[in-house]
Amino acid sequence: MKNALLIITAFSLCLGAVGAMAEGDPVNGEDLFRNCLACHELKSASGDRIRRGGRVGPNLFGVIGRPAGGLEGYRYSDGLNALNEMGLVWDEEQLTHFIANPNSYMEEALGAGHISKMPFAFPDGGADIAAYLAKIGKSGS
Repeated sequence: MKNALLIITAFSLCLGAVGAMAEGDPVNGEDLFRNCLACHELKSASGDRIRRGGRVGPNLFGVIGRPAGGLEGYRYSDGLNALNEMGLVWDEEQLTHFIANPNSYMEEALGAGHISKMPFAFPDGGADIAAYLAKIGKSGS
């Protein structure tokens, strides 16, 4: 477990350095998020629907600052559960990297053979989506 924590810490530091170079545009992210609505919705803690979407994936309201694989009631993949056990908490940089290529992210964080259930990758625009999710989670609207 200690080695896993060291790996995720080093991984986070590397991603943080990359992420610090690119700030996302939440206005563009709101537009790009329409691609995510097939699987995800945005529903506040009080139950207000901010963006109606699918329920195949977890509700992404408040995802920034949430532990990976940490939404109660949702059945996450083994990989996201492992990230949760390692203590990963989503921030904009981590989420940007995950959105860019979920399977690559999982393999970098956990090793070969770990994949994500998310079938869609956003090589461009992930920072914008993460910025939108951060903004929407803070404002609640």
